[in-house]
Amino acid sequence: ATIKDYAGDGVLMLLGAPLPVSGHAHDAVRLAAELRARCQSAFVQMDIDLGIGVGVASGTVSVGVIGQERLEYVAVGPAINLASRLCESAGPGEILIDQDTLDQLSDRSGFVAGEPLQLKGIQEPVGIWQLAAA
Repeated sequence: ATIKDYAGDGVLMLLGAPLPVSGHAHDAVRLAAELRARCQSAFVQMDIDLGIGVGVASGTVSVGVIGQERLEYVAVGPAINLASRLCESAGPGEILIDQDTLDQLSDRSGFVAGEPLQLKGIQEPVGIWQLAAA
């Protein structure tokens, strides 16, 4: 993944940008599960009461460099906003994905349908799927 931004307690990672990646949805879900497992293990070892929530969304986005004096690599589009909103909605230990991501996975075992969420900036409720803990 390309780490795009650190903002407060969040991190935006892109799969498939700047270079296309086949199987990006599978890779994103695998990365999310690995992040959850490693963070939860580290929190337990350090006796820290923290949790990690992850949001994964798929879709077409625009990426590129903007600016004149200060260049910045940006990614914009509905999938970026959806991933952010899913992350905000994810509780400790939860990995939430959208329907588009689920549709691209060959192995959908371990996913449980969640109640559709009304997310900020998105007019219609969004169907979500949660990856159960291993």
